[in-house]
Formats: sequence, structure tokens, C-alpha cells
Amino acid sequence: MLCDETLWDYQTANLSRMANIRIMDLTRADSVRGMALATLAESPQHFALAGFSLGGIVAFEIMRLAPERVTRLALLDTTPRPIRPQTAALWKPIAETTDGEIFITHASHELMQMMHPNHRENPAIQKTIYNMVNRVGQHGLQNQLQAQITRPDSRETLSCINIPTLILAGRDDPACPLEIQLEMRDALPHAKLTTLETCGHFSMLEKPQEVTLALQCWLNDVG
Repeated sequence: MLCDETLWDYQTANLSRMANIRIMDLTRADSVRGMALATLAESPQHFALAGFSLGGIVAFEIMRLAPERVTRLALLDTTPRPIRPQTAALWKPIAETTDGEIFITHASHELMQMMHPNHRENPAIQKTIYNMVNRVGQHGLQNQLQAQITRPDSRETLSCINIPTLILAGRDDPACPLEIQLEMRDALPHAKLTTLETCGHFSMLEKPQEVTLALQCWLNDVG
């Protein structure tokens, strides 16, 4: 939530020679299915699919709708479980804030709290988060929050995903903790789990080189 294509800047810059990278906008629809359908409409017939957080939740829906189109799957800092009531309760008042600057400040603060403490004071990361929140805005968050609140439980369909799957997550991710990553690894037939030390939820910003290397290996893996 509250992210745009700049979240992937480091990966895009370093993987574009080996892949035609497309980053989808997950702010226009207010349901996981709507986001998945929009992604499929804008994607080639066959593609490798990487999803971070809400993007991973959308990826599960894509695997239910059109599994034959996805050649391999990467799930970054995500969860197949339904939303926790306390998460919805946290974000709802932020999405309804009437003051634009207060919205940006509060939303940015909550996102920074999802990172490992070692990265929360990084000025470059703080600037990236602030600018993404500003661009996505309240309407984008409202759509994304509604999609999160109504998202399905994807645990029952994990065993049906029969393609090479990378699971990658920060070991200290408070939003999608390690127990969830282990749960997915055990349920997915062809999964490999990579955990990043001293890393919270925003692995692409906190550990950009390690995430890029993992995605490079994922794209090159033939078996």
C-alpha cells in the first residue's frame, strides 16, 4: 500500500538488461480481483510475476485467474492470510484524514515503522517513502485499503501453484513475519525461501543489492 513504481527503482535499473520490466499501478481498483484483472489486461501473454506486499496478494489472485500465463512467481514480504482487524483499524483513520499534510506525515511514519530500526533514519529511504505517499494520495490508499479489507484467504490455493516460486522476506518484517514465510514455503510445491538479515518489510529499499541478486537468480533459474 502507498507505493508506486519508484519502490523498484534499484531493481529496474539493474535487471532491465535481462527482462522487459513492467510495474503495475495498484491504486485504481478497490478490490484484489480488480487489481489482478487490470494487471492481466496490461501484461504479455506469458510473464514472470513478482509481487511485494499487496502486490503479492494480487499475485495470488492472478494465479487463480490465469495460472497458465505465469512462468515463475516471486513473493516479496507478503502474506496469503486475510487482513488482521488491527491492521484495518490502524489504516482506516489515516485514509480518512482531511488534512493532506497530516495524511502524508502519518502514513509515511507508519510505513517507516515497518522497517528494521537500522534503516528508519536513512534520509534517502525516508524521502522515497514520503514522495510515494504523496503521489499515491488518499484516494489511492482508500482503494487499496478496501482491497485489503475484502481480500480472500489464499492459503487454500497455495498447493495449486506449480511453478518455480521465490519467497523473499526480511527476517524482522513486522507486517509479514517469518512464520508466514515458512507457512508459504511448506505449502507451495516448488518454493525457495530467502530471508534477509537486519531487514524489515521494505526489503527492496532496505537491502536493494540482495533483493536484486535474488531476483536475478530467480529469473535465471531453469530448474
